[in-house]
Amino acid sequence: MRIPAILSALALAILPCAANAGSVRIQASDILANPLSGYFASYAASKVECTFEGSVNALSAMRDGHADLAIIAVPDGQKLPGDFECTPFAFDAAIVVVNENNPLREINLRQLAQILARSGSLDKWGGLGLRDPWETRAITVYLPDSSTGVTLQLLRSMTIMSGPMKDGIGTLASPEQTAQIVRDQTSSMVVIRGLVAPLGGRALAVSLKDGADQYAYLPTQDSIFYGDYALRLPFFIAVKKDAPKEVRDVVDALLTDATADVLGAAGFIPVPKSERHSPGAK
Repeated sequence: MRIPAILSALALAILPCAANAGSVRIQASDILANPLSGYFASYAASKVECTFEGSVNALSAMRDGHADLAIIAVPDGQKLPGDFECTPFAFDAAIVVVNENNPLREINLRQLAQILARSGSLDKWGGLGLRDPWETRAITVYLPDSSTGVTLQLLRSMTIMSGPMKDGIGTLASPEQTAQIVRDQTSSMVVIRGLVAPLGGRALAVSLKDGADQYAYLPTQDSIFYGDYALRLPFFIAVKKDAPKEVRDVVDALLTDATADVLGAAGFIPVPKSERHSPGAK
């Protein structure tokens, strides 16, 4: 999976620390490959070597002694590797957006599965508790193209898993088309990457389950960081517990405000400033 236009300035934050520190070998999730791979390739003299072969390979390289630092995706429900110090780095997230005039305020993962799955029976807004004039209106769903990133895969993993989707679900081709659909099609429901709904739309709060004891959370930096908002994919920086100073210097650079700004500009959600800690920091 590849996500375009990500983190071109991130290497600028890393470079000043790493250039003076000796060779630091980085293995990272391929979700972060473009354009970091090209940037690091052009700075071979910086003594930072970075390859993007996926999270599983990154961890294997760490364990085999072929990498000093890994940036890995760890989906919710999977355990962090206990043989490394793992520091939260960033999150990818999906939001469910409806037209601003739609009275719906929240949805749960079971309902999303019933809307998306071919076997699901939920296809009208009345099934989500809305009354006239919304009750009999069909839910018109639009999802990202599968080639544009992890949003669709993330949504699938949290709802219908590997099952088939309903016929007739639309594909979002561009941000401009998405904004037009949200604004003009009042019965639409779109799923997009990031935190910000297009003009004329509103993000729904999402709960893990249904029931009176389940609270639905809006997508915010804090709710994503603390795991309250469900549609998220966490990334962690992993280093060996005895990592030397030059490696920890790179970690420090990855956790700066400048890097957080670049992550946000690229559509990722950085860790809140108050929660950014380098492993081993005092």
